[in-house]
Amino acid sequence: MDQKIYTNPFYFGTEKLYLRIQIARISQSTSIVPKGLYRFPEEGGDREIEDNTPEEGDIVQPSTGQ
Repeated sequence: MDQKIYTNPFYFGTEKLYLRIQIARISQSTSIVPKGLYRFPEEGGDREIEDNTPEEGDIVQPSTGQ
């Protein structure tokens, strides 16, 4: 993992650092949202996201515990 890599554009670091940088870039540009938490408005082609207020009541958030 500490080998030199050859990329275009040129990168001066090692393979280990390059992979760490790629993971950081992906993590910063990704978000996970539970289904039903947000929705797109129905009117027009506007791509703004708004909070979802379902008629059935509050949205149950998933938990990581058992």
